[in-house]
Amino acid sequence: MRAVTLLASGFVHIVLAARPFLNEPDTGIEDALPDLKPGELPDLSTMVGLPDFDYAARNYLPVRNYTYYRNGAAGEWSYRNNLEVFQRYRFNPRVMVDVTNVEETLSTSILGYNFSAPFFIGPAARGDLGHPLAEFNLMRAAAAEDILYIPSLSASKSIEEIASSKSDGQVHFQQVGFSCSSLGQYNSVLANEWRQLYLPENETETQKLIRRIEAAGAKAIGFTVDSAADGNRQRAARFGVQSA
Repeated sequence: MRAVTLLASGFVHIVLAARPFLNEPDTGIEDALPDLKPGELPDLSTMVGLPDFDYAARNYLPVRNYTYYRNGAAGEWSYRNNLEVFQRYRFNPRVMVDVTNVEETLSTSILGYNFSAPFFIGPAARGDLGHPLAEFNLMRAAAAEDILYIPSLSASKSIEEIASSKSDGQVHFQQVGFSCSSLGQYNSVLANEWRQLYLPENETETQKLIRRIEAAGAKAIGFTVDSAADGNRQRAARFGVQSA
């Protein structure tokens, strides 16, 4: 039995050694931008895929700001799993099909509201750590491309501020989640497409919060169930930040 255990242990080490830990897939951007200095942003035209934006953010943002967005629980393994799990999805290829006007088929509806594509900008906290006008810019970009934007309850702007940046006729919803956090922590947030909301324990305060969402013109509420407790995020602890 001991021999089998040792053999299995050795095999595990071999497997792990064959899977180096990556921040993001290597698209060659570092080779393409050899003169890019820390703290500089590459030109948007050099971004050819989503992984390039991770590299650009890591190179540009202060390490503490970047760490707020980029940290994972359990020694970063939850982060790695999040990357890999989506790589397991596969598209079923179709051949001998006319795709001349395929872009015209992307439009969809969400809860009866029409959008140009079947995806949306989800809630992410503290956009100001990336750019002082982050939430405003995301709202405007969503309007320009006619897609849904769901701001975070922990956004850096208030419900009313974010709502004021909407375009005429732009639809917004609000996300709702269960959390034992106090309302005061989230008073500075909320507002546009969908909306992220963590419910306080006080029912009266919850009703006030929902009325604020309604007054901001939200058309729907998305419901999220958060984790029961914070994860052991070692990178976040090292730089003294919370998790996004």
